[in-house]
Amino acid sequence: RRWPLPSIVALSCLCASRPVPTDSYVAPLIQNRRDGYQFLRFHHGQPSSLPKMAGSNVHVLVQVAAATQQQEQPINHQRPHEQRVEGPRKARRLNHSFQHLYRHDDPSHYPTYENSTLLEHADLNARQYLMQYGGYSNEQIDDMSRTFPPLLDLDVMRHLRPKMRFLKFTLGGVEPISALSAATAPAIQLSDLGRCVPPPFFGARLEKIVAPRHAFLQHINLPHGTMLLEDGGKLFQEFLKSSRRTKQFCAMCNTWMTRYGVLCNSNDDEDMQIQSTAVTPDQVEAFDTLFQRGLMSAARNDIETLDSIRQCAKRANVTSSELVKLLAGAGANPLEKDVRGVSLIHWAAGAGNLGGLVELTKFLEGGTEEAIAMRADRDGASPLHWAAAGAKSKEFGCGGDIDVVRFFIDNCPKSDAKKLLVNALTKDGNSVLMWAAWSGTLDVVKLLVRN
Repeated sequence: RRWPLPSIVALSCLCASRPVPTDSYVAPLIQNRRDGYQFLRFHHGQPSSLPKMAGSNVHVLVQVAAATQQQEQPINHQRPHEQRVEGPRKARRLNHSFQHLYRHDDPSHYPTYENSTLLEHADLNARQYLMQYGGYSNEQIDDMSRTFPPLLDLDVMRHLRPKMRFLKFTLGGVEPISALSAATAPAIQLSDLGRCVPPPFFGARLEKIVAPRHAFLQHINLPHGTMLLEDGGKLFQEFLKSSRRTKQFCAMCNTWMTRYGVLCNSNDDEDMQIQSTAVTPDQVEAFDTLFQRGLMSAARNDIETLDSIRQCAKRANVTSSELVKLLAGAGANPLEKDVRGVSLIHWAAGAGNLGGLVELTKFLEGGTEEAIAMRADRDGASPLHWAAAGAKSKEFGCGGDIDVVRFFIDNCPKSDAKKLLVNALTKDGNSVLMWAAWSGTLDVVKLLVRN
């Protein structure tokens, strides 16, 4: 153990049979280092006389002290994470799974079902995956690799599989299929219409570029989906080339608006109003911001609770329910749960997002009845509990929504089921009425009491 330097001075004086200097303050300071020795200087009335009175023993003690201090590095108390761990702790990415597109396994009853465990165990390379799941021949894959050389080096699970599923089920690059054929077929292959896409599509950024820009075309009712793949995929090639730059994409949208007009497939007057004006980069970037936040942000209605998001929604002229529909259609997982085991159905009910709740129930096999019977993993709360209490991104118990509560009660098939729904308890024994009374929502309390 390293000794303090004043103690070494006292010990050296004792070894030299000389009295320890106590009439003045001794302050050892390190001046320099020569040949492994540390020369000490004492603030005294006269020059240091330590070498004269210490003899050889002092030099030995000073040499030991110098060697010990060279071996031991001083401890830095200002940055404790460098002393205890190798590096800073990684941040918890709680919502990243809600921003992913087509990186999950759909339920087996979905027409879009593909088992990813078969791919992982089969250990397919890019060529084998394109042949088995895309229906390409070896000659076609060679031509594609000459056009886009990195194609055969792409990872199957990270790059090829999400974009292949986007091409199949969002752009409509497959023939019409049923749930029965999807369950019996080993792999759903592309149609001739789907195989006309340019090879650089498989190297594009799906979550950041391709999916948001395609959803924007769908939002403003311009050609999208299967229409992009018709006529040899000319529109899709133009879309893929223009989507990399915001200004080029706006110019393409304005050109298409003049060339093709607005597709009359929406009855919303606000949606039709946005088509009458030219598309601006500010509008496209605002829509990209909302789309890239993911399905969780859209389900819990961040547009109404966060000021910055509200401004983006105003510029993009989009609602939370429409974002839920666009994201789910682009490959987001509507059955995803957060880290506490709470589903998107719970979040939409708690946020009062009735339109988003209706869109999410369409992806459940049992529909609204299955949504009513859902329970959170952590406390066993039902979506009606959340609708009665109210929830925001950073606040819980902020007030229930009577429209969502009435939606759940009215969709119960029988009167006995309504009583069971209203009287459902959490794991702690709290009923829906208790949560509504705790949040201070009088209208919801009256509705629950009547049922």
